[in-house]
Amino acid sequence: MSASTFIDAPGRPLPAPSGLPAPGLTWGIFVLSVTAILLGSFVGSAGAYAFLALWLMLAFPYGRGCLALLTNSPWPIWVLPFLALASTFWSQSVSDTLKYGLEFVATAGCAVLAASLLKPRALISALTCCLVVTALLSVAFGKQSVDPLTGSAAFVGVFESKNQLGFFTSLMLLAAVALLIDSRQPLPARLLGIVALVLALPLLVLTRSGTAMLSAVLASLVLVANLAMSRLSRFERARLLGAGVVVMIPIAVLLLVAGDDMSALLLGVMGKDATLTGRTLLWAHAMQLIPQHPLLGFGYQAFWRQDTVAAESLWFEFHVLSRQGFHFHSTYVETTIELGYLGAAVLVATLLGVFGGLVRWSWRTGTVAASFFTALMFCLLTRSFVEVDVLMQFQIGAFTLFVAATYAARAPSEDAA
Repeated sequence: MSASTFIDAPGRPLPAPSGLPAPGLTWGIFVLSVTAILLGSFVGSAGAYAFLALWLMLAFPYGRGCLALLTNSPWPIWVLPFLALASTFWSQSVSDTLKYGLEFVATAGCAVLAASLLKPRALISALTCCLVVTALLSVAFGKQSVDPLTGSAAFVGVFESKNQLGFFTSLMLLAAVALLIDSRQPLPARLLGIVALVLALPLLVLTRSGTAMLSAVLASLVLVANLAMSRLSRFERARLLGAGVVVMIPIAVLLLVAGDDMSALLLGVMGKDATLTGRTLLWAHAMQLIPQHPLLGFGYQAFWRQDTVAAESLWFEFHVLSRQGFHFHSTYVETTIELGYLGAAVLVATLLGVFGGLVRWSWRTGTVAASFFTALMFCLLTRSFVEVDVLMQFQIGAFTLFVAATYAARAPSEDAA
């Protein structure tokens, strides 16, 4: 994809509006803006303001072209953000939902612009640059934090929790692998991949997060395996998938017979207790709250508010002294609380639709970049059961979800990757 074209239908370049920013300028804005939100826990709201200001500075001189890219973007990308904004009409806290809903839509819009203006390979190198800078700052200025659910201290870098650092390092490891195995990346980008790999491995160990380690390793394996699958013929792919199903049958039987023992073993490896470090207790509370607003929820980010009985009691029970920045440690549970069963259905459709689109794109083009985004979505999916990465505005998880959604829907050809 050049600065003069964009991809609307799979593999079909269409004329883009005249007057779009140069790829080099977009690359620089991407690095600065994404680094700003990665440092959000360290610099506060200034990170979000910088993120928005940088994208506005990029888009304003090219307003007509950037607006056309947004309005011509595939509509399914926008369903979840606009549902969050629409929940203002039934929210338990109208002002909060309106503010945060607009910010969530803005996050999606910036991500769509980034994916529309940058080739996938260039975006991966820009993302890796952001991750490396943030990792270096974490090493230089990082701190220890006490987990309110366990009382144990862990290194969190410039983030608020080890779970955030865990996702960050998982993403950096995945990006490093993608840069290193892609022969079409320029030499500086591949050298950057080496730096990212050297930083990611020790940081991943320091997180003491079994979820992060498991998702990082599995996502890296998915990247390599999916890339290999994409290079096979359809017949070879079908045979391999069939063999995989045959292998999985005895494994499924084993899990049914020795499920409790296998669960205990897995929890031990991940360093979790039977409650998944208090998560099952949180989910039990959520199951009692969901029936209060089952269809549409409390409203986007309208539940965790100070001086409300439900939120205050959970903060007290789980020793969250700051009385803010907490969630139900499951994307699906959190979404159902905030947006009801309707929102949960939209979320599942979005995640599975994006993942399916990325698999189709990667198998059609056979590029490392397409397999990277497929593996990234796999990482988000595996974490979605026990973390909340994609539902928050100005967060790297939500931003990368909408970047991946744009590539999945537009499916750039191999020459544009």
